[in-house]
Amino acid sequence: MVFMILAVVPIWFVACSGSSDSAERIQQIEMGIEKASVQNSIDILMADAAVASIDANKGPGKAAVQKWTGLPKKGGRRITAGGAPVDLADYMGLDADKTKFWYCYDTDGRVLEQKTLAGNCS
Repeated sequence: MVFMILAVVPIWFVACSGSSDSAERIQQIEMGIEKASVQNSIDILMADAAVASIDANKGPGKAAVQKWTGLPKKGGRRITAGGAPVDLADYMGLDADKTKFWYCYDTDGRVLEQKTLAGNCS
């Protein structure tokens, strides 16, 4: 995970330092970096925990997720790896256990949606 962060930091620096990019373009870059980090972290967590599926967070009745403590779950329970509970907040090394943007994901752990504001999944 640390390797991935180191790999994308130069992109952020090049895209934002001394350029005249609009706030919208900067947000697109931030969204791309964070979405890739969320997806990679879910993939690694699932591999570490040896689970092929997780409880989905998708559909109109589900709120998109920004706080990752205790998530994702499987069968309504916390996922464990090596006998210890794990969550995406730990895998991403998040401050305050939340991402900047909100997410919806399926049972395969695939990120389906990324939102700039709190709201329900589609």
